[in-house]
Amino acid sequence: MKREDEDLKALFARMDRQITINPKQKEETLAKLAEMMDQKRAPRTVSWFSILKSQLYYMERGAWILGLLMNLGFAGLMPVLNYLGADMDDLIACSMIASSILGTCSIWILSALFTDGTTELADTCYFHVKQLAALEMLVLGTVNLITLAGAACYAGIHWRIWVVRAGLYMGVPFLFTVSICLGCLMMEAGRRKRYPLVAAGIASAVLTWILTSLPGLCLLSAAVVWCAGFAAGLILLLLQVGRLFFAIEKGELLCTD
Repeated sequence: MKREDEDLKALFARMDRQITINPKQKEETLAKLAEMMDQKRAPRTVSWFSILKSQLYYMERGAWILGLLMNLGFAGLMPVLNYLGADMDDLIACSMIASSILGTCSIWILSALFTDGTTELADTCYFHVKQLAALEMLVLGTVNLITLAGAACYAGIHWRIWVVRAGLYMGVPFLFTVSICLGCLMMEAGRRKRYPLVAAGIASAVLTWILTSLPGLCLLSAAVVWCAGFAAGLILLLLQVGRLFFAIEKGELLCTD
């Protein structure tokens, strides 16, 4: 093989020596090309706002409507519990389980990028899959953060509980559920079908329900444990997001068939 490469290079070198180039014509051609490049108008660039608007336009609307309904349902849970006269223990248990379900729903929406069988095709088109995933996670995260913060403020006002404390009760199950579902999405079975994702969400909700039954976990003295859990959940989520983008970059999540 090496001998054939050397023979091929020698053949090209011999052919180059047989082709004569007029130095004057070469200079005139280069000068003409340089003139044409100077006169060439700069290509039209699209603003970031236009790209953002286009990406939002081409996103799956059905999944986003589901996400909006889930966020509205979570926000409406607080007034319903207040109307029913729920005490603080019932509030904590219901909000923890509901936040876990909300986290599963968020990753369900994101999974549409990888489970519809067109991910590899989308990556060859104008919109890059990593771009779309980052944008969806940004929009989903913003909406979820607003919903959780609003619910924590409502709980703090009507149940006379610290807003930060209420936010921890809602945020910890949400972070861990999102991390677990993201890990499931990056598995081969998880990116082919959505059933493993649903199973992971149900398992996370059940674990959250079991957590609410532990005595003393919702006392003020356990605030350090909740803070540590929130920090651990946030770090785990950041690591999972980094793994997701790395897997997209390597192409592991693009070929689903």
